[in-house]
Amino acid sequence: MKVFSVFSFFILLASSSFAQEAIDDFFAMYEEGEYEKVIKKMDDLIFDPGSYKIYKLKGDCHHKVEEFEQAIENYNLAESFDKGNSELYVHRGAAFMGIDNYEAALKDLNKAIKVDPKNAEAYYYKGLWNFDYHKLKQAIQSFDNAIQNKREYYEAHFMRAAAYAELKKWNQALSDYEIVQRINPDIEEATYYAGMIYFDLENFESALMEFEKVETEYNTSGEYYFFRGEAKYYLKDRQGACADYKLAAGLGDSDSINVYQNYCLDNKDKGRFKRVRETKVNL
Repeated sequence: MKVFSVFSFFILLASSSFAQEAIDDFFAMYEEGEYEKVIKKMDDLIFDPGSYKIYKLKGDCHHKVEEFEQAIENYNLAESFDKGNSELYVHRGAAFMGIDNYEAALKDLNKAIKVDPKNAEAYYYKGLWNFDYHKLKQAIQSFDNAIQNKREYYEAHFMRAAAYAELKKWNQALSDYEIVQRINPDIEEATYYAGMIYFDLENFESALMEFEKVETEYNTSGEYYFFRGEAKYYLKDRQGACADYKLAAGLGDSDSINVYQNYCLDNKDKGRFKRVRETKVNL
């Protein structure tokens, strides 16, 4: 019996060592962005490594590939090992938002804040919740709290700028977009939307300066070339405006097709018109 116990102990020890090595590999793959690979390898395991960290990791992987229901299932399993974890509530709340279950999302986000009143991500996602419901003042307050608890939180600055812009508080919006540009110059949405605000303010020179900083994110967008063309038009650069209208028309932009034909080819007066556009957030 003792021999069997010692043998079993070493088998268990070897299995535990193997399991920990596999788990370490999973976390390394997650950091490399190999989310689907992590999910498959976890599904193929012949042992059950159930723990808070494992189920949360698997949930996070499903979350990253937008498999929100599977993410929630794993977050629920993780919660059975560690109830009252603020980070888990944030991640599950965000997953609930992914399936449009906003009631459950808000419940989790409020739990996260109650457990940890300094959890910046909880305030950020609560800000997104309020923004989606067009509760813009509440959204700004949530983003304020996120920024107070996490330095240089550019995502929160970006979304606060979007909320300010919806309220037509242009100076505050521009200030936040400038902060985003300083913290992370790769976020070209901030540059583009700053240009759009200058355009709305009829500061066409500043608008054009911002548009011309954009290098990759929008330069295949008909809307981008249309508004850059508009800025050039109001700055009396007919040749440059028509070049941009032509590019936008080639990308299927209906306004640009009409403007290019009437103004650039037929030499008719273009006139002024207000184009309705939608703010798209993709960070």
